[in-house]
Amino acid sequence: MLELIQFFKCQLTIILNWIPLYEILYIAYLALSIYPLTNYKNNNPRTKPIFLSIALLILWFLQTLLWNEIYKIYYNSIN
Repeated sequence: MLELIQFFKCQLTIILNWIPLYEILYIAYLALSIYPLTNYKNNNPRTKPIFLSIALLILWFLQTLLWNEIYKIYYNSIN
């Protein structure tokens, strides 16, 4: 059992070194907007998928702008 835990710990370390933590957080941040749109689609099945796709694209664009602004504020406060 201890070997299995060591294996997963090693794999997690490799993944965290391969993909920086801020990229993992960014992907999770973008994935947050998928849940409400999926929930809306399940509650309203007659909704056209193209409208949801456009809404998701706009949401991701706005989220990216917000992420960049917070990124700039964070790194300007360190320097």
